[in-house]
Amino acid sequence: GIAVSMKSLVWAMMLMIIIGFIFGVCILEIASVQLVVLENTWDADEFTRLKTNLLQDWGSMIGTLYTLYMAICGGIDWGEAAAPLIELTPLLGFILCLYVAIAVFCVLNIVTGVFVENTKSTLNKD
Repeated sequence: GIAVSMKSLVWAMMLMIIIGFIFGVCILEIASVQLVVLENTWDADEFTRLKTNLLQDWGSMIGTLYTLYMAICGGIDWGEAAAPLIELTPLLGFILCLYVAIAVFCVLNIVTGVFVENTKSTLNKD
């Protein structure tokens, strides 16, 4: 019973890591390109403030994955995490919203259903 559930849990965690990694790479790539483009067009103080805010939560792949994890688990309000991304370009805000929608409403609900089905089938076998 528990071994079957653990197998499903490991696959669900792998799926969430892969989805987070894909969205994290997209966010980091678009943000880095936008920063290069906007560096010479924005006021120096405003650009430094935005860059500092971005680096706080989105400065590395590990930091980005951690921020994405917190956004779906309630560790940080995802609107708060999205604010510097939206300030940089609204596309990044949309990507973060899409990630939250896919992760919370689709993947996690499906995983919950799989666990319930596995438990029911295990109980029926016993």
